[in-house]
Amino acid sequence: ALRREAALKKLTKAEKEALCSAWAETNRPRLSVATRADAADILEIYNWYVLNHTATFQITPSTLEEYEAWVDRTLECAPLLLARDGAGKLLGYACAHPWHEREAFRWDVESTIYCAPEARGMGVAEKLYGALIELLRLQGYWNVYALLADPNPASERFHAKFGFVCVGRQPHTGYKFGRWGGMSIWWLPLRKGSAAPAPVRLQLTPDEAAAVLQKYTTA
Repeated sequence: ALRREAALKKLTKAEKEALCSAWAETNRPRLSVATRADAADILEIYNWYVLNHTATFQITPSTLEEYEAWVDRTLECAPLLLARDGAGKLLGYACAHPWHEREAFRWDVESTIYCAPEARGMGVAEKLYGALIELLRLQGYWNVYALLADPNPASERFHAKFGFVCVGRQPHTGYKFGRWGGMSIWWLPLRKGSAAPAPVRLQLTPDEAAAVLQKYTTA
């Protein structure tokens, strides 16, 4: 590390700027829509949280077979977005799935987002969530809900930035890592009014999805 530091100090200003630019380009998140072939990479991130974090109250890691089926089910009604760096490493993913199964709730979804541990704080989550919400609005969904471990002030600030508001808290509801934790429910209205909603478009056209993903990839 000391030798590397000394070598960096010897670089010219132009060389340092070029090095920074190359690093930024390599680590710039590239957004795409997931396929079943991405299940293993998604699962690696999710199981890290299962084993190390209360962002999920799941305790037993999921299997690849389960997650291949999960990818298929998710894509039936909403986007499953990935963010990869220039080398193809998965930095994070975001998706949505039905809030409840009954027909009256078909305009409501629950959002999910996870970033690789080393990618947190790099702006990946903002790009993924921004693109996801825009695509859900295009599909015709009316409400997005998010379930957060409580307390989780960082996630609360993140969701509030996108317009979510807390509409309920469930204390003392999940037991993991030898302690009880709570859950908070956050709501983002995508549309307002009392008119009868149009049917949700379960699938957007490739061009519609590509335009949104490109917008957040280059932002």
